[in-house]
Amino acid sequence: MSNLIEHEGLQPQQRNRSIGLTPLIDVVFILLMFFMLTSSFIQQDVASLPLPSTTKTNVKDSESAMLFMASSQCLHLSVNQATPMQTRYSIKDIAVQLDSMSITDNQPLLLFTGESTTLQTMLTALTELEQALIPTVFVKALKDGDIPPCEALPRM
Repeated sequence: MSNLIEHEGLQPQQRNRSIGLTPLIDVVFILLMFFMLTSSFIQQDVASLPLPSTTKTNVKDSESAMLFMASSQCLHLSVNQATPMQTRYSIKDIAVQLDSMSITDNQPLLLFTGESTTLQTMLTALTELEQALIPTVFVKALKDGDIPPCEALPRM
């Protein structure tokens, strides 16, 4: 019979193979469930930031170390009312410097950030200060003009 079809110029019917809709939906649903379940097991890093108390705390500049954070991710350290232009440290160096100064509970650290300082930069600095066992850190935002740029400071 195949000879008859070929002689008459008719082509044998080609089977149209396609994926059925139901198995395709099943596979997509299983993949979706797999990724939903595995993503919930990933531990997210959480920064623990204590909430400020409702009472105001007066801190004297002469009794505290001041740390000025510019938007370009460098820190200006000022201890005992020294001008912040005297020293300049990168974020990685600040924990070592503050640890060598052995800041006590009576000497809190004042962290002044600029308006354009990103949240990630501030959290990175707070994490490193926490690792250096700095007991008390107060954070306050300043205008960018009040913090000198890093390029203007000498590197020590």
